[in-house]
Amino acid sequence: MKKIPAVLPLCALFGAIILMIIYRASVSEAVTEAIKSCVFGIIPSLFGVTVLSTAISESGTVGSLIRPKRATSDVLTAFILGNFGGYPVGAKLLSDSVRAGRLSPAEAERAMPFCYCSGAAFSSGIIGGLYGSTLSGLTAFLGGVMANLTLFLVSLRGFKGSISEAQKPRGFSSALMCESVRSAAGSMFNVSAMIVFFAAIKAVLFAVAPNLKELTMLSPILEITSVTALKGLLLPVCGMLLSFGGFCVLMQIVSIVGGAFSLRRFFISRLLAIPLSGLFTLFLARLGRYLGLLSDVSTKIRLSRSPSLIPIICVLAMVLITVRESFTRRSF
Repeated sequence: MKKIPAVLPLCALFGAIILMIIYRASVSEAVTEAIKSCVFGIIPSLFGVTVLSTAISESGTVGSLIRPKRATSDVLTAFILGNFGGYPVGAKLLSDSVRAGRLSPAEAERAMPFCYCSGAAFSSGIIGGLYGSTLSGLTAFLGGVMANLTLFLVSLRGFKGSISEAQKPRGFSSALMCESVRSAAGSMFNVSAMIVFFAAIKAVLFAVAPNLKELTMLSPILEITSVTALKGLLLPVCGMLLSFGGFCVLMQIVSIVGGAFSLRRFFISRLLAIPLSGLFTLFLARLGRYLGLLSDVSTKIRLSRSPSLIPIICVLAMVLITVRESFTRRSF
């Protein structure tokens, strides 16, 4: 009887392989589009930020300029760059610090909940485009930053210092930049590979159950960029969606961390961070309207069809599997 739970996932994987063979044309088309999205969208917007963020973190410059009494310089760097750089940056910096021995896995686990944010560029582009106002996108972004700042202040007493504070800063050099480029390239590969894999799974499920495309409100919960298909969303709702990031982004975080530290606290923290982001975004939106910087936005939420959807059942199963099993880190 104990072998039955292990057999079920195996049967599901074999079934997925068979379906991918049957619907090979749909899978091929979806994967091709996902690769184009990574090459022309994801990598150009994230690669440079990830390289520079890695270089700043590895240089130890922040620790030499700022001597935090509680949070370590690595945590402070991940907090600042993770919020302004975008979703994978904080996870990347924390996992690198753990592998380099500058941060303990326990400290990285405690820091991860407030080092996860959509980033200024992503929010102003995606949400700003949705509302036709860059300031609207930045408002939703700042709502997430304020929620993370709250978590940061609450978690401060849990940090006891790190050996990184006693290390001499490396400073910037050509060798450091080359290392940062290689490290960022590995992270971009993990992110892109996860996006391409999701595209293949999505293609199969769309072919098997086309009616799933009608569940449009699920789209941004599963894949955050599809929020652009929903016109008239309340800005606080967008702030909450950005704080969550979508299941695809969560899977990317799991891939980047690669077992360097536990993500259990991070997943639990979303239960608090998401509503906090909505509340702070609501406050900032009302303040912006009061000052005449923002205009009122329609409260209608469309529940009609959307061209982009990753069915929730598959994604939830993938998240549960990856959280349960430790990822084996690859060297690049």
